[in-house]
Amino acid sequence: MTLKELKAKYNVPECTVRKWIHKGLLPAEYKGIGHPYEVIEENFLYVKKYYWNDRTRITYNIGWNRDIFKNIDSPEKAYWLGFILADGCLHISNANFSGHISIDISGRDVEHLKKFVTFIEAIEPEKMIQYTKHSVTGNDLVHVQLVCSATSKDLFNLGIKPNKSGKEKWIDTPFP
Repeated sequence: MTLKELKAKYNVPECTVRKWIHKGLLPAEYKGIGHPYEVIEENFLYVKKYYWNDRTRITYNIGWNRDIFKNIDSPEKAYWLGFILADGCLHISNANFSGHISIDISGRDVEHLKKFVTFIEAIEPEKMIQYTKHSVTGNDLVHVQLVCSATSKDLFNLGIKPNKSGKEKWIDTPFP
């Protein structure tokens, strides 16, 4: 079934189904640019049962060091801060810094993202990385999402801002 057919039959927004596909929860066949995904209805109903009834966001609660960016006191931390500035995105939803940090990069760079989740001291690093497809090109992507208001605030205070413009300033650290 296409996403439009699923929406019409089950009243689940297409963007929600796309999120399930991109999170790797719902297998789908990509038909190419301008063509919809094809989803097996039985698989959709299974995912809908577990991820739609409670209407919660899909999050992966895997332990990691949420204070890793509290102080930039090593060249390695400075490097990863720059990596987030370049390839990450800070999402803040209110004045309490509720939000998350997301990093989406090409699937061919998965080893680099594995180094990042090792750096943040993830308890189960292999489970933090989600494999997805680009919604337009169909290219492989890898994704990490860090949900933590304290880390979001730390990164904001260090110079990472929401809604990147491409004109971000160099973040000053004591490391070259």
